[in-house]
Formats: sequence, structure tokens, C-alpha cells
Amino acid sequence: MTTVVVTYLVIVVGGIVRVSGSGEGCGSGVGTGSWPLCHGALVPPADLQTVIEFSHRIFATLSGIGVSTVMIWALLRYRSIGRVVAWTVVAQVLWIMQIVLGAVVVQFHLPANAILIHLANAELLLGATAVVALLAATAGTDRRISWSTPGARARLGAGIAVAAFVLVVSGAYVVDSGASAGCNGWPLCGTGAGVGLSLASKGPDFINLLHRFVAGFVVLFIGAAVLQIARAHRGEPWVRLTMMAVYVLIVLQIIAGALVVELGLPAWTTGLHLALASAVWLSVVVMAVLSRVRVDRPDPARSTPDVGAVGPAKMVAS
Repeated sequence: MTTVVVTYLVIVVGGIVRVSGSGEGCGSGVGTGSWPLCHGALVPPADLQTVIEFSHRIFATLSGIGVSTVMIWALLRYRSIGRVVAWTVVAQVLWIMQIVLGAVVVQFHLPANAILIHLANAELLLGATAVVALLAATAGTDRRISWSTPGARARLGAGIAVAAFVLVVSGAYVVDSGASAGCNGWPLCGTGAGVGLSLASKGPDFINLLHRFVAGFVVLFIGAAVLQIARAHRGEPWVRLTMMAVYVLIVLQIIAGALVVELGLPAWTTGLHLALASAVWLSVVVMAVLSRVRVDRPDPARSTPDVGAVGPAKMVAS
């Protein structure tokens, strides 16, 4: 669980790096003292952009240590449970890819496509660490996670995870394409009586508006699917809590998105919007995994003595 939290903080601090323009806070170019060091030093100068970028690297390093530790722990303790080991290996590979992508971003001076892939990979890493945590938490208990025959609800869980990931990536594309300033009204574009009412057909406005339509569809789909999954797991308190977390985070995300537009793109609202998007993704991944939980309870029919069989036996004995 600690690794999940640290990985989430990597994404949050990475969002702060983006909105504050601190991507080259340690300099630029691999091999020039800017990566993996920062301005050629282990302890860089204490100016704001350098501190922000260097903090991101520290959290990324801690996340990597956590992922590697969890993989070793899984190999030692859960080597007989293939799913746990497999997902820890997936997390390790994603972390290595994250480091390589980070170097590419620095080397080529923050290209938008590389930043987008860097963020998408970080979200996948966050999801993988959450899956590992849930698999380890349910291993050896009466709550097992079924993979071979997932069923309709589990497929629905996978669907909401994919939808949430698409939402996060589409939002990141808006930022990286420079379309954040498109659509100066909300919930649609333009201004009418203080509310965005018009549509857009091209350019940054269209990209921004398309993201809003994607967000609207995804939110409705996730809301309905999560409710259906929770109804099928009425006796599971963790499912109910996760459902509430998903709903609360989605509402907060919508409010943050409106604030980004209405307040004119201040950095703190953009950073909050990105942080909440990752929190929504994480909570949806948890719900997707919980949709596969099957509770093994003793069968009352087998535990009850067969009275009819005992009676005749006693009669014969007498």
C-alpha cells in the first residue's frame, strides 16, 4: 500500500512539474549533468523550479525502490500464487519504462508526445501497484479474486478501468497539445450569460470540447457500472466504500474542471484537476479488481447433519 501511495505522489508532483513549467528545472540533455543528476550534483541549488523537478525525481526513486521491494517480497512469500508474482513483474517493467521515458523527456527538451506517454505509463504503473496490493491483501483469505471465469460484472469492471484510463489520457492530451485555453466557457465553449453554451469545430477549442464530451460519457458509464457492481456485492463493505470514493472523486473532478476554465487556468486548479484525475483512475481500478472477488463461504447444506440418515442407523443399532 505504501508503494501505491508513493506512486500516486509521483504523478501528483509530476503534474506540478508540468503546470509550473519546471520540466527542465534540473537542466536539459542526458549526459550534461541534468539526468540522472540535477545540475551535475546530488544536491542541486535550492531555486523553486529545481526543487520541484528534483522532488519529482526523489518520489520516482522511492517508487522504484518500493516496486522492486514488493517484487522480491512476492517472489519469497507468494511465489506459489502466479497472479501476484506476474503483476509485480508487470509493475517492475512499467517502472523501468518510466525511467527510460523520463530520460527521453529530458534529452529531447520536453516533447509533448513523450510527456503524454510518460504520464500514461505512470498511470499504468499506479494501477499495477494497486492490483498487487489487492491481490496480496486477499491471498489466503476467504475472499479470492477470480480470473479464469470473470463473469459479466468483472468484464464491466474491466470496462470502467479502460474508460477511466482513456479519460485521464485525453485530459493529458488537452494539456500537452496546448488546448487548455480553448473553450473559454463551461460546460461548453463560448460565453452566453456567463455560461459556455456554444460548440467548437476546429483547433484547440475542438480538442478541449471533445475532451469534455469524452468526460461526460465516461462519467455516466462509470457511475452506472459502479452502481451495478456494488449492488452485486451488497455484503462487501469495501465495495461500498470504493463506490462512494469513486462518486465523490468524480464530483470533485467535475468541480475542479469547471474551476480551471472559470478562473482562467491558474496553476493550482490545473494541478488539482490532474491529481483528482489520477485519484479517479486509482479508485476505478480498485473497483474493477473488487468486482472479481468471490467470497468462499461454507455450504450450509453440507455442514448440516443428515438427520434422516442418522435416525435409521440408531434404530438398527437398538
